[in-house]
Amino acid sequence: MNEMIPIYKDGNGRLVVSGLELHRALCCKTPYRIWFPRMCQYDFYEGVDYTTSYKKVRRADGAEMPHLLHDHTLSIGMAKEICLLQRSEIGKRCRLYCLQIETAWHDSLAVHARAAELERAEHEQIDEQNKLLLCELSRQEEKISALQPKADYFDTVLSCPEAIPITLIAKDFGWSAIRMNKFLHAKNIQYRRNGCWTLYARYAQKGYTRTETVVYHDAYGNEHASLCMKWTQKGRAFIYKKMAQAGYVPKIPLRLDAERR
Repeated sequence: MNEMIPIYKDGNGRLVVSGLELHRALCCKTPYRIWFPRMCQYDFYEGVDYTTSYKKVRRADGAEMPHLLHDHTLSIGMAKEICLLQRSEIGKRCRLYCLQIETAWHDSLAVHARAAELERAEHEQIDEQNKLLLCELSRQEEKISALQPKADYFDTVLSCPEAIPITLIAKDFGWSAIRMNKFLHAKNIQYRRNGCWTLYARYAQKGYTRTETVVYHDAYGNEHASLCMKWTQKGRAFIYKKMAQAGYVPKIPLRLDAERR
């Protein structure tokens, strides 16, 4: 009998029956498309007692047909009443089977078993969500770990108030001042004029550099003065960003206490 009337559980945990499968089990001679509307005349309502659905039709070789088969999902109560309406021996047997399934479904042991199964499924879902959260947390920690040296360097740069020569900035990356100046020149950030590096106009008013006068004595003791461009901490951070965009990072992550020393 179980093969004659497969009984399912819907998404809300209720017992349901396929209208097509019930029609087949009852051996009804009237076509389903005529039989089912006739059954609905006995005060059955869509959305309460049944829902409309569609199934894919397959040929004997397993290939899908282009059209869909009209079906309905019936509550177990509607299925029992339809069985009774048939006034046939097979209808009585089908109704009896539905009653047996419904009684077993509402048995206290079965109810407790379903509750335990539901609780187990909820725990599994929570465990799966926790695993996903732990994986995401691990990825975020890896990103933070990778960015931490850059963050330490950047914090150190912004915390130092003095303007410094390009030599010290280049040293952070294991470069020479000559190489760093060439890099900035290639990026169209600075150019050389009268032996002194100068920023292009679009960068000159951004507070990246400060020009200082340097006094020195020649071999004969004569005093001279020359201009020297030094980089502010804002400018140092600007260089860092340009270096990072080009794929360069500081060789040694600087620390604030080390900078102050």
